[in-house]
Amino acid sequence: MFVKICGQLAAFGALSSLCLVSSAQTPAPAAPPAPTAAPSIKDQCIDANEAAQRLTRDGTLAEARTQLQVCLRPECPGPVRQDCIDLAAKVEAATPTVIFEAHDAQGATVNVVHVTMDHHPFAELLDGKALPVDPGWHRFDFDAEGLPHTRQSVHFELGEKNRQVSVDLVDKSGPLMQKLGLGVAGLGVLTLAVGAYYGLESKSTYNDARKHCPNGPNSCDLIGVAGGRTAHDQAGNATLAFVFSGLLIGGGATLYVLGSKLSVTPAVTPHADTAALLVRGAW
Repeated sequence: MFVKICGQLAAFGALSSLCLVSSAQTPAPAAPPAPTAAPSIKDQCIDANEAAQRLTRDGTLAEARTQLQVCLRPECPGPVRQDCIDLAAKVEAATPTVIFEAHDAQGATVNVVHVTMDHHPFAELLDGKALPVDPGWHRFDFDAEGLPHTRQSVHFELGEKNRQVSVDLVDKSGPLMQKLGLGVAGLGVLTLAVGAYYGLESKSTYNDARKHCPNGPNSCDLIGVAGGRTAHDQAGNATLAFVFSGLLIGGGATLYVLGSKLSVTPAVTPHADTAALLVRGAW
């Protein structure tokens, strides 16, 4: 706009010098920034080699193998590529491998299993193939259609190969509840024995106290009075023990029965001439 006005004024010979000065002082538009050059093949190979060495020292062998795939490319410089070849052999020898074998409650092998390791996808098919893992502790979760979710933690040593790990895809809450029920019932039986002990002691103490009361309760001497009080306390303890033992035994039996129901595993048996299903389980 300013240039247009100056051009019009210059046509009449006015303010020509002012226009020239102002036009000279007008800043030129800034040049666009130059695009950042992509790393060269050589730089990529060198960076991947250095990263692989660092990851190998840290024991993160899976990520190290990923970086080694970059510097093993034929277009990488010869010395860098050879260094990666040597390092890849060391990583391969140090990487543990595991072979998972999953079974259902009847002992049948289950191959189609979704497996995650430390919350990351790990495998979809357990076919006897050895799978690489990093050394150390890992948590695996197993999910198969129609079977209970199972979790298992496994520790792997550096260089451990073909580790065989068996996984039972069964609901373990039932057996655990049964064991808990047996433990609670056992505690109830022990409490019952304590109650019986206090009951016998109360009877014996009362009999001894009566010897000091020749003509009934009003004729008791000090020993008889003290013995009567002790017998009364012992009888109270026996009553409490009997009550608690009944609760514990009843609760343990309930847990055991519930656990046995949870441990039932349906087994479907097809028949050619009927649509019935055979369900087997431990009750």
